[in-house]
Amino acid sequence: MKIEILGTGCPKCRKLTELVTETVNEMAIAAEIVKVDRINDIMNYGVMITPALVVDGKVVVAGKLPSKDEIRKWLDQGEDKKRIVREGYARVAKESGSCCCGPSSSCCGGGSAKDISKKIGYSDKDLSVVPEGANLGLGCGNPLALASLKAGETVLDLGSGAGLDCFLAADRVGNGGRVIGVDMTPEMIQKATENAKKSGYKNVELRLGDIEKLPVEDNSIDVIISNCVINLSPDKESVFKEAFRVLKPGGRVLLSDIVLLKELPQAVKQSPDAYVGCVSGAILKDEYLRLMKIAGFAEVKVVEETAAGIEHMTDTLDDNAGLITSAKISGVKPAK
Repeated sequence: MKIEILGTGCPKCRKLTELVTETVNEMAIAAEIVKVDRINDIMNYGVMITPALVVDGKVVVAGKLPSKDEIRKWLDQGEDKKRIVREGYARVAKESGSCCCGPSSSCCGGGSAKDISKKIGYSDKDLSVVPEGANLGLGCGNPLALASLKAGETVLDLGSGAGLDCFLAADRVGNGGRVIGVDMTPEMIQKATENAKKSGYKNVELRLGDIEKLPVEDNSIDVIISNCVINLSPDKESVFKEAFRVLKPGGRVLLSDIVLLKELPQAVKQSPDAYVGCVSGAILKDEYLRLMKIAGFAEVKVVEETAAGIEHMTDTLDDNAGLITSAKISGVKPAK
């Protein structure tokens, strides 16, 4: 979670910093607290009166000093989103099926995990070589289709699930390469670890952790992939900054994700089912690209864009077709 305190150093601004820090410590949550004191930066949030508090990119209060109970409520809301996603994916790991933690008609449409995966870009060959149980029908594309992985490279998968993309990447980088999968759901890490062990993958390592605070060393990764996961993060800016941190200079990122073409109706934005279904957490395509550039990525572009395979991601979108799309997005960490 990212918490920003907007203010130019007034007594109320200092008091807000104190209250937020105390509340974060009392709640024992993982949060990055950032002070924003430059007037131009403050105005970028549309804030004219300080102090103001921003939680995961959303201004929750401006112009007054909130109580600790109010601060706790706003921080709880951010934690609730992660809890809902974690619980949803834990169910999928245990039940071994169903896309984006929703019902069978969600995320990528109905059908078996194999049918869903073929619809979003995986070949029969891809699906035949991975361990049984690695393909849960999750995702909104195939990030490896454009990755051009080379033997010996180190690959990081953000939100690795049961390991489908990790195992496909491991085959491509070979024994001299390495694949790291990071997922915040213990049940998914356990399932992927079991899959790796039973199929003898020695070059795959699964790590429990948040993609907003990666358990990965600086400048250690050649290629980052991710499939329909970043939209689930309430703090996408931190995700991109962390991705940039761990990539080697000249490293590249290839993402399949859900982005918005237009703003969603308020009812959809507030729907927990739509959040877990990879919809209401998504942001506008231009904003997604802008956050990648802010993190430092160059050559940021949409490589491919399609609505195929995501027509029925969640029942809440039945009357809102044309608002979302599945995009393959790439970027590079400059060599210098």
